[in-house]
Amino acid sequence: MGLASFSAILEFAIGEEKKAADFISSIIGNSNTPNSETLKKIQSESEKNKKNLQMILQENVTEMVMEPCEEIDEKAFALDPSILKNEKDLPGALERQAAFFKSASKSINLKEVKRSFDKMSERKISLIGEIKK
Repeated sequence: MGLASFSAILEFAIGEEKKAADFISSIIGNSNTPNSETLKKIQSESEKNKKNLQMILQENVTEMVMEPCEEIDEKAFALDPSILKNEKDLPGALERQAAFFKSASKSINLKEVKRSFDKMSERKISLIGEIKK
């Protein structure tokens, strides 16, 4: 199924940020996690993104109906919780989210939303670098 509307793209992004935050919470719950500070930072970023996306959704109700969007293949970007097992899976999940935000940025014509998606993508990429240190 494709994401063909502004609201569908935002609702998908909110859901994916929630999945990521839940996954990171489960990793942080493991007392043997060596990068817990970095993980807490990533979890905080996911929570912040989720709130920002919810705000964008609420503030742009009119645009949701009026603004055409290029369809995005949701399956290409969805995080599958069943394959997210441990901290080693996190960089791949963040890369997938960064790619989604870049794709969504290209799909949506609202400049402010494009800017927000680009920032979220850049931040995900930055966090991947922190994990790999």
